[in-house]
Amino acid sequence: MKLAEVICSGMKGVFYGRHSTNKQEMVMQQHSVANLMTKYGCDIVDEYLDAGVSAVKKNLHQRKQLQRLINDASSNKFDFVVVYKGDRLARDPIEHHFIRTTMELYDIPIIESSTETLYTHGENIIVQLLQDGLSKFEADNIRQRTRNGLESRAQKGYWTGGNAPFGYRYDRKNHQFIPYPEELEIVRQIFDLYKKAEGFDSISKRLSQTTSNGKELTKEKVKRIVTNPFYSGYLAWGKTKPDSKNSLSDRETWIYAKCDFIEPVISKEDWEFCWKLYQQKRKRKVSPKHYKTSFLLKDLVYCKNCNQLLDCKNQQTTGNNGKKYGDKIYFCSSCQLRIEADTLHVIIDSLLNDIRTNQPEQIFLGIKQGIYKDIQKIESEITELKSALGTYSIQSNQVKNEIQSRLKQELSDQNKKMLNIMTIYRLTLKNRVEQTEIQISEKRKQIEQFKQVDATKQSWNIKVDPFVKTLI
Repeated sequence: MKLAEVICSGMKGVFYGRHSTNKQEMVMQQHSVANLMTKYGCDIVDEYLDAGVSAVKKNLHQRKQLQRLINDASSNKFDFVVVYKGDRLARDPIEHHFIRTTMELYDIPIIESSTETLYTHGENIIVQLLQDGLSKFEADNIRQRTRNGLESRAQKGYWTGGNAPFGYRYDRKNHQFIPYPEELEIVRQIFDLYKKAEGFDSISKRLSQTTSNGKELTKEKVKRIVTNPFYSGYLAWGKTKPDSKNSLSDRETWIYAKCDFIEPVISKEDWEFCWKLYQQKRKRKVSPKHYKTSFLLKDLVYCKNCNQLLDCKNQQTTGNNGKKYGDKIYFCSSCQLRIEADTLHVIIDSLLNDIRTNQPEQIFLGIKQGIYKDIQKIESEITELKSALGTYSIQSNQVKNEIQSRLKQELSDQNKKMLNIMTIYRLTLKNRVEQTEIQISEKRKQIEQFKQVDATKQSWNIKVDPFVKTLI
């Protein structure tokens, strides 16, 4: 279909523009659109500009101006949409299809000013699908080239840009990090306090000094210091999630490189200990005050009646004469079972003495049986997740086939609505598949961790014995 058959003089259009980094890109897009409007005698009545937004990192539902455009289209506020190129709208073929289907449902064409062609579905669907796929391929290539370049610099120990971490300044000429002793002393205190189970907020309040640049030592800054391997002599790229300053990405995606130009503040072992402690707190495996409690068995003992984890409570009070009344107790909030903390501690102490005098084979056998039961439980959970994954995949393929079938039919209003609904449903199924695959991957990692436990009698004889001694 020719463009002159779609738009004509006097029609109202809107412009959608997006750029990832270079602001000049938007000016170029606007100039191209303005020339097209002059040629056809149409007016642009509004602009929807997603500036500094990547179509790879943010899906169409996360781009505010694109969402506003779709919402306004449903209210018939304009006759057509103009973009510089189709890849300004999306990079993912599924998102391209969703946008086309939605705008066709509202009978609003989308025009590409760079080629003076229609973006919305024309007669040659195969060509459009190929163009959408190439758009995604181009985006993936750009992202991979950028990552490879940064990875190469990080592995050579070069600084990958931005300000140097707190306590250092970067000499770009000599590729060296200049330490600031007064700030590094604060860094050492931060790590020392964190190893003693102090939290980020507690440390920031305790070390209430302002930094040398006049900024307050906030809990966010403390977190960035504790979670940065830089202070152990390592560069790491890709620590934070895209478009986030404080949210850390999966550590497996980080790129590490030992840097001889960094003067370490702590050892790699100490930093790993702090990282492990941070992960335990973040995943709620231990509460922030877990290591400060006088309840030695907190989060370790369960109710014998209902198998619920026992809570802790200090019921002690002090009278006017200075005498203490009441007890510290472990209790079950479900069936009201309770036991005094001191009594339970004595019982556990006695059990540890029994373990100390028992044969190592008995200890080893109990540990091995426990590990085997945990692995069986996780494998059972993986089987259930695989079953769900298979169901989602089948449903996704069925919806895909139905969409393709309807695209070959006449696009009536009812057919368009069904296409829109099925496209959204397919996106939902795709997300479910991805989340299920992540869960399966995490559980497989748990099994590998169990399997990596050194389960030989000789090693347990050596390791369990000294450990029990420290508890008695």
